[in-house]
Amino acid sequence: MPVPPRRHGIATGRMVQRAGIGDWPAAGNAILAAPSISGAVASFATGPLAYGPHTLAGTLVDLAGRTAAFTTHLTIVSGPAPADWPYVEMNAFAGVSATLGSTDGGATATIVAPSTGSSDHLVIRIDPNPPAVVGGGFSTGSLVYDVSCYWSQTGVEVHAFTAPIEIVLSNPTNDPTLVPATFENGTWRPLPLVPSAGVLPAGWNDGFYAGSGGIHVLTRHLSEFTLLHDRFPPPPPRDVNGVVASDGLTLRWAPGFDPVGPIHQVQLYVDGTWVQNFDTTQFETKIGRIAAGDPRTFVFTEDDFAGNVSAPTIGLRALPQLAGLSVAAATQALDASGFLAGTITRVQSSTPVGTVVGPAGVQVLPLGSAVDLTVSGGPAARFTLRALAPRVFRPTHRRTMPSTVAVTGSATATATLVDARGHLLGSWQRRLAAGVNHPRLRLTAHTRRLLIDRPGSYWLTWAAKAVASVGDHAADRIRVRVVRR
Repeated sequence: MPVPPRRHGIATGRMVQRAGIGDWPAAGNAILAAPSISGAVASFATGPLAYGPHTLAGTLVDLAGRTAAFTTHLTIVSGPAPADWPYVEMNAFAGVSATLGSTDGGATATIVAPSTGSSDHLVIRIDPNPPAVVGGGFSTGSLVYDVSCYWSQTGVEVHAFTAPIEIVLSNPTNDPTLVPATFENGTWRPLPLVPSAGVLPAGWNDGFYAGSGGIHVLTRHLSEFTLLHDRFPPPPPRDVNGVVASDGLTLRWAPGFDPVGPIHQVQLYVDGTWVQNFDTTQFETKIGRIAAGDPRTFVFTEDDFAGNVSAPTIGLRALPQLAGLSVAAATQALDASGFLAGTITRVQSSTPVGTVVGPAGVQVLPLGSAVDLTVSGGPAARFTLRALAPRVFRPTHRRTMPSTVAVTGSATATATLVDARGHLLGSWQRRLAAGVNHPRLRLTAHTRRLLIDRPGSYWLTWAAKAVASVGDHAADRIRVRVVRR
């Protein structure tokens, strides 16, 4: 520990008129003799100083008689380590980096004071306190350091800063379980790990990284800071899934994010037995062949560098064989394997009615998943079309040709009229509803005149495509006898 000093020096470009130890110029503080001045340094003979913090305050007078007040701060410590270390203070001037060390040697604070345009300057203080009483997932790891700032002339405290202040908390053993925390709203809050060492992201109020000298806290606010032993488990791995392909089962995951430190490893368990560890740069592993109904359960955990282990992920397991079962049997098989029956969708299929047709193949899903079932509704009804009329048409009496068409489902249709040699005389597009339809086919003046001039046999053909079923087509044609009267 330092011993009480006898002389103290300050750098100055002015002469010192008078100075004292204490909260200058309060009554009762010691008045010091004039200093000895050598160049820009004034040295004061303080005599023996008591244990603890002191403020040296005085007035500077230049050769023209102009005066300016000054203060400087020092703390005397000696003997064995005390139960409660005294605080220490330091002036911090605008635009100049100032680093202050705590009296116990366990913390430093570095600040670049903001410019205010006034003659006032900041004073930064570190006050070591006994270790914090904490619970939950943490235990005490160091002293508590109360870091504060105030304006020298007014004494007004400053709590928030635009540029981060760097506080370094000593970790001489490089203990990986130590994480920094700040006292906020009556409780200790762990600080988040910054993405890039030495940089506090925009919008972050505080954060930390491990570097030379210990654990570096970057903060835009001042409060109490300490180191705690991390006893909180990290979150489990995320995005866990299983993919089955021609090469078998592949398990995939991503490490969970622990705000107080990096993840160490990810662990794989099969049926509760540890199988393998993976570092945080690996995101999948090949398991090999797997069949529907495979009873194995795959679970992941992860740990941090403090040795805390996460809760397990929801287990992954292969679905039982479902295709070919009745709905009741498939529901029972899912329940026995740890799954639930989800939505039932019926589809047209040649499989007997009520038989499960999907999911088919091998799927690996989280236990408890609701599995949708696709069930056969039987084969689709065959789409048919039948043209019924007309048999005789008199163009001299009508400008539209009546027609009757029956279809077994909604359809889009085309009607064509050709002569005995196959020459196209007319074409019409119609939308047909299921059942019997009576569309009227309007003739052009040219076609009507041709039919009047050339009575005889013609062919009317209907070709339709079902709306509900892809690929279902039907057609029919009838002979139409055209007469003049």
